[in-house]
Amino acid sequence: MKKLQRFSISFIVLGAMLLAYSLNSCNYQNEEKLYPKVVATCDTMNVTFSGTIDSIINTKCSGAACHSSGGGSGFAYNSYAGVKVSVDDGNIMDRVILKNNVMPPASSGFVLTDCEIQKLRHWLYNGAPNN
Repeated sequence: MKKLQRFSISFIVLGAMLLAYSLNSCNYQNEEKLYPKVVATCDTMNVTFSGTIDSIINTKCSGAACHSSGGGSGFAYNSYAGVKVSVDDGNIMDRVILKNNVMPPASSGFVLTDCEIQKLRHWLYNGAPNN
């Protein structure tokens, strides 16, 4: 009888351990949190206004006729001086970097890529030099 009791207790303990293990190992993981999107080919080491930022601005902002001379935005980004006005007042940091790319608007068809945002962020965090 005692052997049967020991066997029953051992069986219950083993069952409880297996149940605890299975509950612990069964969880839901969000792939985006486990493996965040990394732009592996985005070089932010040599970001300059003349070699990197000006091209992004011309393609996505002033080339879209929004931030060009005579454009409807009131901000002309045809030169470093024009871009620097929006850098100094925080407009570019706020609308492009902090508010998750509300500029340029998706409806314009000129949405910034993740890499372009990283390059703009790097340039802004380094004081937005005219280089």
